[in-house]
Amino acid sequence: MVVGTLVLVGVAAAWAAFGNDRTEPVTLAAPGPGEVRPDYLADGEPVFVVGHPDGSAQVISAFSTHSPSGSHTLLWWCADSRGFVDPAYGSRWDEYGRKLYGPALTGLPSFAVDDSEGSELIVGGRLGPAGGEEAVDPNVGLEPWCDGGPDSATYHTFDGWQVWDSPSAAVEAAPDGWILLEGELGLDATRQVLFCSLSGCEDSVAAATIQAPDPAVDFASFGAGPNFIGRVEDGVLVDVTRVMPIADPEGS
Repeated sequence: MVVGTLVLVGVAAAWAAFGNDRTEPVTLAAPGPGEVRPDYLADGEPVFVVGHPDGSAQVISAFSTHSPSGSHTLLWWCADSRGFVDPAYGSRWDEYGRKLYGPALTGLPSFAVDDSEGSELIVGGRLGPAGGEEAVDPNVGLEPWCDGGPDSATYHTFDGWQVWDSPSAAVEAAPDGWILLEGELGLDATRQVLFCSLSGCEDSVAAATIQAPDPAVDFASFGAGPNFIGRVEDGVLVDVTRVMPIADPEGS
């Protein structure tokens, strides 16, 4: 029991440090009862705004808590099942962010909210993962969720975001907050993980928060793109996250 507690404390601490620390609250439109929509915090961090049937609301992290080698994935919302799914690895959570099934270690982190304004949510600091380490209902993995693929899911499309197709140019520009990148993960001779352009790793930067996977893992599949989000911090990319799938971000 002590070991489990330490693991959960470590996970909570890691998620508290994930992304940028915000000093000012963020305002988002309040959802209606039963409504769930993808949205973004002021720095571009993807979240889901969840309106529960009883009229209460949550703002839940859009990142899977299963991050092999530090590589993150964005979640889908499955309306028919009223829950979240990791489209890459299959973990599932209910609408409150409680873990139901799969390899994810915990439930989903959420954010403190004040819904006293009626039509708006005032979003505060990040909270720890919902629920405990054990799945609420491990049998839920036997049922189809978002069985129709992307067409049956709700997810972040990053409409209107600039697409960075040169990792080195993105790092040199050092934009604030989350950015949308086109490329793929690669390895250098020392097995450091790089974020490379689609034209090759001649144009690349360090993906500092990702560790090289076990050599037995198919790295071509592990690092496949083409779409990711991440942040520029101290001359490297951090929090690199695979986006599956993505609409045309520029609407062309």
